[in-house]
Amino acid sequence: MTLKEIAEKVGVSPSTVSRVINKNDTKCASQAVRERIWDEVSASGYVPNQYAQRLKMASYPQAEAQAEVPERNLACIFARTGDINNDPFFNSIYRAVEKEAFGHGYFLKYSLSFPQIVAPSSLELLKTANIDGIVILGRCKNEHLQLLYSEFRNLIYVGLNDIEPIIDQVVCDGYQVARTAVHYLHSLGHTSIGYIGEIDNEIRYKGYRDEMASLGLTAPKEQVIDIHLSMEGGYHGVRRLREGGGLPGAIFCCNDITAVGAIKGIKEMGLKIPQDVSLLSIDDIEMASYVTPMLSTISIPKEEMGKMAVKILLDRINKGHRLPMKLELPYQIKRRESCRDLTAG
Repeated sequence: MTLKEIAEKVGVSPSTVSRVINKNDTKCASQAVRERIWDEVSASGYVPNQYAQRLKMASYPQAEAQAEVPERNLACIFARTGDINNDPFFNSIYRAVEKEAFGHGYFLKYSLSFPQIVAPSSLELLKTANIDGIVILGRCKNEHLQLLYSEFRNLIYVGLNDIEPIIDQVVCDGYQVARTAVHYLHSLGHTSIGYIGEIDNEIRYKGYRDEMASLGLTAPKEQVIDIHLSMEGGYHGVRRLREGGGLPGAIFCCNDITAVGAIKGIKEMGLKIPQDVSLLSIDDIEMASYVTPMLSTISIPKEEMGKMAVKILLDRINKGHRLPMKLELPYQIKRRESCRDLTAG
């Protein structure tokens, strides 16, 4: 498919398509239009300018003496989810990785989950697939990390948890994010703050627990709900809170998807947000601005994390650095409608 054909399918000019895919211009079109362009690019296998030029040059007779232009490929491994479509947070990072890689003439040749990777056939596939580097999305077990490190050296991890400092990392500190969330709810006058999310080896739970302790607050075990991070988990989480003795005045959810499920559960109880219970979460996915009430959340710089992961990975591929590099990006609170300020007059 040509650039012109992509433009016709999306309903924009060829110059707009070119600016989006070759310059990663975020100002030439709305986010929705840019996403449609990238969907068409991914589906069609359109070749970016830089890569196409190299192929064109290699096809000329005077270029025969030059070495054959190799493919340049990256892979993405999803450590926490096997289905990108059901995880808007990592989907956003993935799309940012895809766009940045594309702009540098690299293709995301494979997207796999860790259950797939630990299968010998999948690992062998990666080893023989001309993969230049791998982006790991989300926290992974140390044994899985060691397995990849034993076979590949060009690796980078992207997520909210620190990992072993043997590979490059781009992180937004989930521990401090959780502490900030609890502190913010307390600043609004809330002293009864529940938790819905994962607990085992979860840095956000540790942040919640430590900040509660530092504020002199206690959370009864009935107000701490261990669930899988999903809308279904959030929905059943608030029902378990009610069954355990009633909802607290505020709830901190591990991520936005969980909070969306919690909103549905709270409404079905006949309660109002934030009048009866306040809700705060983490991620700032697009859906957070479209639920009712709009979800207060802590915004993680997803697009920047994906972009910087590719930049650092390519620098390592090109021998720009040798020691493991760690880049930590900032976060910010998005104050919307789901938190009630009890200190207001």
